[in-house]
Amino acid sequence: MEFQYQYTPPHEPGDALAPLFSCLHFLITPAAPVHFFLAQVLPPNTGFSGKEGWSLRIVQRDDGTCYYTASALAQAATGAMPSCDYDVRTVRQAIRATLDRFAQHHPGRKLEVDATIRRFNLTRDGGHAEPYLLPPSELD
Repeated sequence: MEFQYQYTPPHEPGDALAPLFSCLHFLITPAAPVHFFLAQVLPPNTGFSGKEGWSLRIVQRDDGTCYYTASALAQAATGAMPSCDYDVRTVRQAIRATLDRFAQHHPGRKLEVDATIRRFNLTRDGGHAEPYLLPPSELD
């Protein structure tokens, strides 16, 4: 049975990406500017969590490389894994896919989504991990 939040790509409840998509469901919302919560989980910030029982954090290894850990305890009842680790490219690809779907559902916010994609350099392939930060005036 396929499961989908409104803006995340379709996936199976037990899919390895389910905890990540659960977090993105709360991070990319029409109730706030698109970049607002994303900025908390992309460098130089280290993560964010919500009262709904989810958390998306960047963890740095001893060698200086990073990975993300996503916890989605609220989704355990749907069969989603409660926690999973992801490489940076996978998270960036999932963020971009979710932003693309968000823009489809909210065409009036496409310019805001495009500015966010440019600001954080969110290529579809998960490319370069260093954000290109635009001045905040270009996000308004």
